[in-house]
Amino acid sequence: MKKKNLGYAYPSDNYAGKISYYQDLLSDAVSDLSIDEIRFYTDKLEYFVNRRVTCSAELDLSMANESI
Repeated sequence: MKKKNLGYAYPSDNYAGKISYYQDLLSDAVSDLSIDEIRFYTDKLEYFVNRRVTCSAELDLSMANESI
């Protein structure tokens, strides 16, 4: 599987850069109808989206605890 460098830097903004990066790669894979790449990028995208949700929930919980 070839890797494409689209020039994205991963900013430390709760996975937004990584999610955007893999969305673009997934879009290219869908355009090319590359099933293996679609599966790979879908798995990566799902992981980072779930991590973002988890981190966001933890942040919300910690902010709620601070306000008590």
